[in-house]
Amino acid sequence: MHIVPIEIPLPKNEADFESMCAQIYGVVFADPLPKINGRKGQKQDGIDVFVNARDIGRIGIQCKKYFRTKLKQEHIEEEIKKADKNKVPIKRLLIATTSPSDAILLQEILLLSDERGAKGLFCVEVEFWEDIENRINSFTVLQDSYAPQSTGAAYYRQDQKLDRILKYGLNLHDKIADTEMLPVGRAESANKIISSQLDHINELLKTYRYQLALEHADAIGTDLEYL
Repeated sequence: MHIVPIEIPLPKNEADFESMCAQIYGVVFADPLPKINGRKGQKQDGIDVFVNARDIGRIGIQCKKYFRTKLKQEHIEEEIKKADKNKVPIKRLLIATTSPSDAILLQEILLLSDERGAKGLFCVEVEFWEDIENRINSFTVLQDSYAPQSTGAAYYRQDQKLDRILKYGLNLHDKIADTEMLPVGRAESANKIISSQLDHINELLKTYRYQLALEHADAIGTDLEYL
């Protein structure tokens, strides 16, 4: 599926950016339980978020939200010193920033990372705002959170709906596997309208039209809330 890249609005504050990074990199590295490291005011040893990557190990993420200031090498070196000094158990330090991409800084960080890796120390990586946007554009679940009007977000919601319908249909199929059909409504039913609607759902299920059956069931449930 081809996803059209979209521009993502910047987070409003540092706390929002940390939460954003936890969600994004949790998805990117397939970690369902990313950890935000403490709260504002607590000592964080250069790490805002921890994620576990299957092929890498524990990654520490430092979130740098800037408005007017740009990320510089001294900022990164300062965070590296904090993590080194406190012997933070990570395999990689990832600096995520709202600063625009900087080719010169990127090259400096790549060289620094290679030097550290040769010494057996954790490697360092930087992701600028354009990189973060690319991460979001690569996963429809992230587009659903940060660009809900995008095509990718629509695909994601449709997939979720189809998955729900499939699970609903399989569950019902298991329940009626040993019977020819679901029981029909009784003639003496107190609510003949609801009974007839349930009979209609029964007919839909027998012909494997699970989506329509689910929509009718949801509609009945909504109606019953007002009784």
